[in-house]
Amino acid sequence: MKTQRKYYENTFLYESTATVTMTGVDAKGSFVRLDETIFHPQGGGQPSDEGSINGISVIKVTLAPDDREEINHWLPPNHSLKVGDGVSLQVDREKRLHFAALHTGGHMLANVLRNLGLLSQNNLNTVKSHHFPNEAYFQVKPDVTVPPVDALKESICDGMKQMIAEKRPIQVSCQEGVRRMSVEGYPEDPCGGTHLSSTAEVGHFSIRGIKNNKEGVRVGYDALCTRP
Repeated sequence: MKTQRKYYENTFLYESTATVTMTGVDAKGSFVRLDETIFHPQGGGQPSDEGSINGISVIKVTLAPDDREEINHWLPPNHSLKVGDGVSLQVDREKRLHFAALHTGGHMLANVLRNLGLLSQNNLNTVKSHHFPNEAYFQVKPDVTVPPVDALKESICDGMKQMIAEKRPIQVSCQEGVRRMSVEGYPEDPCGGTHLSSTAEVGHFSIRGIKNNKEGVRVGYDALCTRP
């Protein structure tokens, strides 16, 4: 059975209802599966949403290892949920928006690096991206001379400020079964994460640090959401 992923339809949906379709226990603990969910599972460099199901704390959310069309919601071992139960879902709004800001900010940062000539249009020199709080980064391996770190930091900050001020819409689409996102005016990237609706909603962007070595250029950053 395929879990309907309502977080794809609306990043700003924090409460919903669902029906339990399966309960299980494995080496990782106890989990339930639902016919639909607003919980984004960990993946694509983004942490899983946090919140509750029928008031029971959700410990973690992951794609099911035996069927990636399904999503496991990990709960305390003493939960009383059973197949067929109708349940209420609640996602932690503050963390959802923070995770979305970090993920959207990562895509914006990639586009700023494109503008600076450090990232190719087809992303082939992307090494890795990561969007967890306090450890988010985007890493590329440029085939051009990289400016000194201080100058690069200033250029990135200026580029991010400009992109935020331009209030570019964030566009999400699904083509041939592949979900894609883009900042208006820039190339699309395959992406299954949650995103804000505009670059203007990414506020308080800052750079934690920049490393430039044989592994490439890694830009560590932080971002918060300004959405009320």
